[in-house]
Amino acid sequence: MLKRLRLKLKGILFFLSLFVISNLLNSDFSYMGNSSSDLTSTIIKVFWPVILIQLIKVLLIYIALGYIFDTIYSSSIDYLNSKTGKNVSGGYVYLLLSVSFISLFLRSIINNPQLFIDNFSSKFVILDKFHILMTDHFSPWFFALIFYIINIPAVILFLLSLWEKYKSNIKVLQFIANAKSFNYKNRKVLVSAALIVVVIAVSAIYTNSKPAPGKKNILIISSDSIRPDRISANGYFRKTTPNIDRYIEKNLQFRGVTTTVPRTFPAWVSILASSTPLANEITHMFPRSRERSEKLPSAVAYLKDSGYYTSIISEFAGDIFSRIDLGFDHKLVPDMNFNVIIKQVILEKQVFLLPYLLNSTGRTVFPEIRDIAKFSDPVMLTDETIGQIKNAGDKPFFISVFYSITHFPFAASYPYYQKYAQKDYSGPYKYYKQIKIKLGNDTQNKEGDGLTAADREQVQALYDGCLSQLDNEAGRILSYLEKNNLLKNTIVIITSDHGENLYEYDYGIGHGEHLRGDFALEVPFIIIADNLSSGQRGAVITKRSSIADIMPTVFELAGITIPDFFNGSSLFGNKKREVDAYCETGIWFDNNKDSPLFFYHNRIDYPDISGLLEVDFNYKREGVIKQDYQNIITGAKYRTIYSGGYKLIYMPLKEGVKFELYDVKTDKDNRNNLADKKPEVLKDMKAKFYNYIYKESSGNLVKTGDYVLPLFSYPLF
Repeated sequence: MLKRLRLKLKGILFFLSLFVISNLLNSDFSYMGNSSSDLTSTIIKVFWPVILIQLIKVLLIYIALGYIFDTIYSSSIDYLNSKTGKNVSGGYVYLLLSVSFISLFLRSIINNPQLFIDNFSSKFVILDKFHILMTDHFSPWFFALIFYIINIPAVILFLLSLWEKYKSNIKVLQFIANAKSFNYKNRKVLVSAALIVVVIAVSAIYTNSKPAPGKKNILIISSDSIRPDRISANGYFRKTTPNIDRYIEKNLQFRGVTTTVPRTFPAWVSILASSTPLANEITHMFPRSRERSEKLPSAVAYLKDSGYYTSIISEFAGDIFSRIDLGFDHKLVPDMNFNVIIKQVILEKQVFLLPYLLNSTGRTVFPEIRDIAKFSDPVMLTDETIGQIKNAGDKPFFISVFYSITHFPFAASYPYYQKYAQKDYSGPYKYYKQIKIKLGNDTQNKEGDGLTAADREQVQALYDGCLSQLDNEAGRILSYLEKNNLLKNTIVIITSDHGENLYEYDYGIGHGEHLRGDFALEVPFIIIADNLSSGQRGAVITKRSSIADIMPTVFELAGITIPDFFNGSSLFGNKKREVDAYCETGIWFDNNKDSPLFFYHNRIDYPDISGLLEVDFNYKREGVIKQDYQNIITGAKYRTIYSGGYKLIYMPLKEGVKFELYDVKTDKDNRNNLADKKPEVLKDMKAKFYNYIYKESSGNLVKTGDYVLPLFSYPLF
C-alpha cells in the first residue's frame, strides 16, 4: 500500500513542480501585454475570491493529472512485471511522465505558438530561439506521434491490469469470456442485440439526412473582420478560399454591402434586428445594462416564435451574444466580464498545463478558454455547429456560427500561420499581431510603432492564413450539409460584421476608428440556396446596401413573411432609398498622438478605453461605459452616408465639423476629397445626411449648428 502511494506521489510531485515553475515564470498580473502594480493591487483587493478559487482549481487539476498519469504508468509497469517476471523499477514512471509531457508541450507550442510567447518563450532569448527552431523545422504531428506511442500502449496495459484485477466481478465480461456458456441461445441474444444497435444507428443516420419538410433552414457562416476583396473568387492574388469559391461559382454574391458600425456588438444587432444603431441605440461595444435590457425585436426571436430551432455558436469575438438577448434558445458562446478576464489571465500563465486543456474536456473544466484571443479554435466551432444541426432534429433551424479566426490578433494554428508567411521573417509578428502593439501604420518608420514593410507584409500574410483556415471550416460544414442531403432545404449565408484595415494608405490596422475606404466597412454577402433562379446562379450583384438588408433578403428567399420591425429591405427588390447605406465609428480605443495616422489628429478626444470603462457590479461584473461619457462618445462619432454614387463623411472636431465627399464609383478607396470641388453635391448630401439622422433616430439625435448631438445633452466640449 505504501509502495503504491509513493508511486502516485511521483506523478503528483512531477505536476506540482510544473505548477511552481509556471508561476515563477509568470508572477506578474498583466493583460494584453500590459501590467501595472497599482492595477494589480486593486484587482487583488476587489477580486481576491475569484483569484483564490481559480488558483485552487488550477492546482487541483495539476494534482489530478499527476494522479491519473501516475496510475496509468505505474499500473502498466506492474502488469509488465507480473507477466514477464522482471522487476522494472518504478523510477521509469518519471521517465514516462517527462517524455509524455515534453512531447505534448512541444506539439502545443508548434500547433498554437501564440499561447506560449508572452508567458514562456519571451522570458529568455534561448527559449525564443528554441521556439522558433521548433516551429520552423518540426510538425506538431511528430511530437504527437511520440505522445501516442508512449500513452496508447500504457493505456492498453493499464486496462489489461484492470481486467486481471476485476474480471471475476464483471458478470457481463465473465459471461462473454466463458466459452462453455456461449451456446446457441446466448449467441442468439448477442446477435439480436447487435442487430438492434445497427437498426438504431441506421435510423439515426437516415433521420439526420432527410430534409426538414416545408420551412427552409437558415445557416449563417460568419467570421469577424472578413474582407470580401480577400476572397480569391473576387480576384485576390492568393488562393485563400477555394471551398467558398466553389460555391460562389454556382450561387449568388452581393458586393457593396456595408456595415453600420465597424465593431462587433452593434453590427450584429444591426444584422439580426435589421436596423441601424440610430434606431436600436446599440452604438458601441460596451453598452450599459439599460440599453441591453430593452427587448429588441429580432429575426431570431421571430423565427423562434415560428417554430425554428435557434442557436448561436462562437468564441472570443462572439462574447457579445452572452451580453444581450437576441432570441437564441441555444448559446454556445463565452461570457465576458471581469471575473472571466481574471480567470483567463491566471490560466494563460499556466503554460505547462495548457497543453492538457486545449481540447473539449479542457474547455468544459475551464470555459474561459473559449474567450482567449490567442487561441482561436475554428475546428471546435465547426464540430459544435454540426452538432447543433443534428440537435435540431425534424425542426427547421436558424443556426449562426461566428468564427473569431480572422479577428485581430490573427492567431491561426499550424500550418496556417505559416501558409503565406515569409520564410525568413524573424520580426515580432511571426505568429500573430501582438495585441499590446498600438494601432500604428508608420510607413515612414519615424514615429508610432515603426513597422517595416516586412512587418506589414507579414501581418497581411497572417490575416490571409486565418482566412484560409476559415475557408477550410466553411468547407467542412457545407460538405456535411451536402452529404446528409440538407443543403437542398437550407439557405446558407456567408457574411461578416465588418471588414479590416490592413495598412492601406494611412488607414492603419483594425476597424471602427475612421470611415475612409471600404476596407473596414464592406462585408461579404454570399447566398447558397437551391431555390435561386438560373439568372442568379453565378451572379455577382454590386449595389450599395446595408447589413440591415441581409435578413430581409434571406426572409424573402426563404418565403418567410418580412416582419414590420425590419428597417432594412430585401436586395431582391428595387426599392428606392434616399440613403443607400449608413455607418458610424465606434469608441476611440486609444489616443496615440505620436502616430502619423490621420484620424488621431482629426477628432474630438476623450479618455482611452481604460478611462472610459467601469465595472457594473450589479450586472455580471461586466465592463460598461461610464455614464458621464455616453454623450461625448455619441457626439464625437464620425458618420457617413452613401447616396447616388457619392459618400459623405461627417467628422466633428472641437473647432467645427469637417466634411469629406467622395465619388465611390471612381474612388472607392476615398483618396480624392471633392468637398471643395463639388459644392452643390456637398450641399445636397449634407441635407440628406441630417434628414436621415433625425428620422432614423426618431428625433433623438438633432442638428445643433453643424454637429449631430443627443437631444438631451449638456455641453460636450
